[in-house]
Order: sequence, then structure tokens, then C-alpha cells
Amino acid sequence: MATPRLAGPPGPAFAKWRPDYEAGDSVDARDLVPLAGRQWLAKRATSLVPGEPGSDVDWDPYLDFRPAAEAAAAAEGFAGEAAGSAGAAEGFAEAATTKAGEASGYAQAAGGSAGAAAGSAQAAAGSAVVAGTAVGQTQGNATAAAASSAAAKDFRDQAQAMVGSGALVVDTLVELNANATALVGFVEEAANVGLYLRTVRNDPATDWQLISPWTLIGLGLQAELAQSALDPRPARVVGEDGRVYDWAVTMNERLALAFARDGAVRLMGELHSEVALPGYLKAWLDRAERILLAFTESGGVQVPGMTFEVVSLPGYLFAMTDKSGRIFLGFDESGVMVQPAIGGGAVVDKPPPSVHVFTDVNQFFFNGQSLGHGKGAFPILSTVQPYGNKTFIGGVSAVFNESDGDRSAWKPLVEEHNGEDHYESPTSATLNGIVKLLIDEDGVAWGDQDGVWFGSNPGRESQPISVLSPGGFYYSRLLTHIDACASLCAQDGKSHSVQGQGWVQGTADYGLETSAESYKAALIDLAKRFGDDAVARTRQTFRPITVVNQSADHISSYGRPRPTIALAQLAACAESPDLIMAGPTYHLPYQSDRVHLANDGSRLMGLMTAIATKRTLADEVRWRPLEPIGHAWGLRTIDIRFHVPVGGLVFATDVVSAVANNGFDLFDEETGALIDIITSVQVVGPKRDRVRIRTDSDIPINAVLAYARGRTGETWPRGNLRDEQGATITYTMSNGAVRRMDNYSVLFEIHQEA
Repeated sequence: MATPRLAGPPGPAFAKWRPDYEAGDSVDARDLVPLAGRQWLAKRATSLVPGEPGSDVDWDPYLDFRPAAEAAAAAEGFAGEAAGSAGAAEGFAEAATTKAGEASGYAQAAGGSAGAAAGSAQAAAGSAVVAGTAVGQTQGNATAAAASSAAAKDFRDQAQAMVGSGALVVDTLVELNANATALVGFVEEAANVGLYLRTVRNDPATDWQLISPWTLIGLGLQAELAQSALDPRPARVVGEDGRVYDWAVTMNERLALAFARDGAVRLMGELHSEVALPGYLKAWLDRAERILLAFTESGGVQVPGMTFEVVSLPGYLFAMTDKSGRIFLGFDESGVMVQPAIGGGAVVDKPPPSVHVFTDVNQFFFNGQSLGHGKGAFPILSTVQPYGNKTFIGGVSAVFNESDGDRSAWKPLVEEHNGEDHYESPTSATLNGIVKLLIDEDGVAWGDQDGVWFGSNPGRESQPISVLSPGGFYYSRLLTHIDACASLCAQDGKSHSVQGQGWVQGTADYGLETSAESYKAALIDLAKRFGDDAVARTRQTFRPITVVNQSADHISSYGRPRPTIALAQLAACAESPDLIMAGPTYHLPYQSDRVHLANDGSRLMGLMTAIATKRTLADEVRWRPLEPIGHAWGLRTIDIRFHVPVGGLVFATDVVSAVANNGFDLFDEETGALIDIITSVQVVGPKRDRVRIRTDSDIPINAVLAYARGRTGETWPRGNLRDEQGATITYTMSNGAVRRMDNYSVLFEIHQEA
């Protein structure tokens, strides 16, 4: 019989479904072809479809439908037997109908278990319907019905044996993101249901992995489950309260997780009604009216004490992290499930051990090179302290002649000239900005807030990351600033903690041609050591954060054609729980050298850092910039989905002047040459969270998509893509003009999969 064919492909989102190709036909790159009992992905254009493709330079196998074909054949055989036996007699209508329904159910389960996709289950279920119809129409006698039942049970046992688990039933395919698809199955064990999962990219020999209901929620199923869009088995149970549950998992003979038709959710034995909360797609509260379970608009999951978000991580097809950036659930590039944060799919029932605490004095540094000191950012703007924030008596940037300034007392935090070419640093804008956001957004007067903020700048201009890292003079100076502030707090009877540091650096490493991998490793290590040392010195239980401002001067500083350091910064922030990316800096006002920020630019960078810090520490939602989170390559299209902090995506030219393709370009991965074939770049989708790029010819397989990389001859690499945060947060420039504080997209590159 013919190989079962799916109505639509469960494979990668960038693939094109080609169900009608036969052996000898030519295909395009990324075509999905069902052939010889398997689904194959073509890697190259004009590859001839052989009778039996092999996994080589031309083809990748995605799904194996051969067990499904055998199951479907068995189902059809059973249908013939049932029809023949049913035609032998009249009567016993009710019994025969009942048995026919059982036969249909067994065939459906067999189709699901034998197949690795929803389509194969539909094929087997369709065969069972034929069997049931034949039995029902002929109204077979009781003997024939009993024989049919026995045959159906034998068929079920044979089908279950095919998958090698004895009781495993593949329930549904789940599109995790553009890179990964998962298969979810269950195993019935007496009154319990064990949930198992593997990804399509797993080797067929890979064992199914046991998961928990929490993991199942974290697989991107949240909206579908809450709306009962799936039909897992055991199907539609009736609880002791009389409610009908369309989706349920039992543990120890109790409903552990179940979604009712009326919108209620039963979690670990207790029933909770759905409530409407701003910023959430769906939410349920516990008895104390705290969030018990919620699905955020950004695709995250919130449970007591924990929030998990879908993120883009190098080396992972799919990943979710907690608010500290630790991986809760991931699938590596081979499709293997990784759960380092909780291990083995165990149910998480405790909050993470690191709980954030504000103190009387909250210390925050601005570290890095000259932008952290406001080099050339004249005249000084922050000359009055509007709140209670403080710095050392020797000044915020006390680095003249490598000395460390007077740390014997503190004074109100203001910016001042320190004897070098340092003026308006971003420190005051950062710490004052945090206080103002708490006032404007949370309605907490500064005198009622959790302490004051203490700022200083221990870094040094013109230094690479290696010189600023642990073991060097400037990192040691940072540690002395921690000790000095702690001493002043003790003298005044105040509690003290280190909350974090802003990081703005990278120019010197462009000059030294530091590799991206070396820089990334150094930045991750620096942030980790900073956290370790701060905790050791203050004995606080939580780790401080390092907020990175992505550099954008690769061309203007040293004429580098590719922003390797900026890309390394982005990758490091995605990987390390200690690092947070505030955003890029290309949209800020610069001095004429396009390397150093103007005074307003320095304050704007400080406010960017303040927003990221306030969101992460006070709002307890780990900040993420405007960044890509998924993509789909076509022959002449590229779709990119973004994490959008506020509102939707906008191409704007009021702050950043217009640039070709709004900043998107294709480059040859090997030579770096521009591939100038882009014809349009548009914001698409009902949520306005996607960008669609079209080209006038096929995109070469070696093409790399870059944003804000800049072309040869340009001195200002930039892009016009932003969100709509500026509708609620603004900044008044020194000339009186009001500027929107929108988030602009980070610099990034997207490489095609091999």
C-alpha cells in the first residue's frame, strides 16, 4: 500500500512541503519529500529524488513513517476481517456497535503509537472507521463481535510492540519554534500516566525521555492546552466534582493537571478559576490570590516562585530559562532534552534559592572603557542630585593618574570633571533613572523606596577586556570600591548590598582583533567572578547582574567590517545568567568621532541601563532587548520573529536616519561580500513581531543575514527597527526636545543551517 502522507509537514518551519514528487524528479533546497516510507529534507536545489535517499550531502531524514505504514496495513486487514465476520449474521445490534467503537479506538491508539506524526495516526484511525462502519452496517452477531474484539486487542498489542515501549502512545506533534518539533507521548501505568517526549531531530534509536507536567507546560503548549485544542489520552475525564476535563494528567490516582471545559484548571488536586490579568494570555490564582499558573504574552510560563521564558541560545534548537537565565528546559542541536536547572524532568516545587533583596544602600557600578566615564561628554548635565543617591567624596570617576580618589566619606551623586577628559558619565542617569521609574511606574515616592543607590566608575579608558578582568588593577579597584562602600554603611548603621554593574566596552578589543569566542568567554568569566566576589564580600544571598550595552563602533573605531565583539556580547548575554543585554548604542547621540557619546547620549545610555536593571531587579522579570528569537529561510524570503519588549515592531527614521533595507543585509559567509538582492523589508503578523524579507533571486546557501552591520564605506552602522516603549517613557534632551525611549534592535547575524 502507499506510504501515509500528512496533510501538512511536521518538519522545520522553513521547509516547503512537496507531497507529489516521485523518484527521478528534481527538487529545490529545503523541500520536504515523502518517499520510501520516510520524510526527507533536500539540502540542495536540482537534487534528483532517488528511489531510496540516503543521509548525505543532499538529504536529511526527518521522520520515518514505515512503522506507520505497517500499522495502517494491519488496520486495513482488520477492517476486512471485521466486515467479513460481521456479514455472517443478523441481530445483536447494540453489542456489535459497542465492539465496533472499541475497534475504532484501538486502531486510533495503534496509529498514534506506531506513527511519529499526527498524520499517520489519522490514517490508521480512518481505517478503523471503515472497520466500524462495516460492522455497524451488517449488525453482526455476538460471536462475530467477540471475535472482532479479540482481533482488535491482538492488533493493539502488535502495534504497541512496534514502538518498543509496550504502552507508549504518540499523542501529538508540537512546533516548539522554527528550529525544533517535538513528539509528545504517554504511557498508561495503572492509574497513572507517564509523559514522554523526544524531538524530531533525535536519532531514531534515542530513548523517549520522561518529563513532568511542568515540562509539558513549558513546551510551548500553553495556549493550546488551556483552550483544549489538543485531545490527549485518556480523553475527556469527568472529575469528582462533575466537571468535564478535556486535557488531564493523573498522578497517584489524582488529577495532577487538568483543564476543564469551563476554563477552570485543577492543579495537584485543587480547582482554580481562570482570571483576566494584564500582560497574560491566561492566568489562574491560588487561594491567596497569587499567581498559581499563567501564560505570558511573550510566550513564557509563570508558576509559584518561578517564571520561564522561551529564549534563543547558541547550541540549542529550543530553550526556556528562568528569570536568572538558568536553563529550565532545552533541546540541544542533536535534539536531546537538557534540563540542567532541575534535572531529569522532576517537578519543580520550590522557588530558586537566590531571592533578590534591596538594602539601605544599593551599590551599582559603571564599568568598562571611556564611555563609562563620559569621555568628552561636555558640558556636564547631572549637577544636582534629585533623590538620595550617593557616591564617594572623591567623585564618581576618581581615576586621575591611576589613583583611586578619596573614599573616606560619601556625598550626593552628581557628575563632575575629574581632571581628565571625563565629564557626564552614565552613572547618575542610571541610578536616578531607577528611582524615577519606581516613582512613575510603581507610584512609590523616592523616600519610601527600598534604600538609596550608590554609584562609582572603577574602569579605565582604552583598555581591552583582558586588562579589566579579574587579576588586573582595575578589577581590584572595583573590589576596593565594594569594601569602601560597605565600610561607610557600617559606620552609618546601614545595610549594604551590591546590585550590579553596567558594562560598556569593546572598542579596544576591536583594535587588538580579539576573537569573538575569546571575548565571549572573558565577558562570561568577568560577570561570574564579579558575582562570586560580591557575594563573598557582602555575604548577600543573591548575585548581582552585569548589564551590557552593545557596542556599535566596529567601523568608526578601527574599520572592522564585521561587529564581532558586539555579536560576542549578545551571545554571552544569552548564555550567562549573570549577564543582561540592555540594548545597542548605535541610535544614541555621538560626538563627531562616532566612538564617544555626547552628554545626552551618555545619559540616554544610563537610562537604558536603568530600564533593564529596574525590570530585572524590582519588577523581577529578566530583561530582554529587542532581539530575534526565531527565523525561517525560504528560497526568496526570510521571516524573523522578535522578542518585542513593548508594543509592536516599527521602522522609524526620526532618531536613526534611513539606511538601506532598514539595516538588513545579506553577506557571503566566506568572503564577506554584500549580496545585494533584498527587494523589501516589512513588519508582518497580527502581533507585529515579525519581519519579512524578500529577494529578487534565490538566496545563496552561503548567505548570512546581518542587521546593523554596515556596508563598505559607511561609518555609522545602524538600523531603523524599534519597538513602542517611547509611548510611555521619554527623555528630555539638554536642548529641551523630548525624545522617545524606544528599544532599538540589537546587532545580530543569522546563519543558515547546514
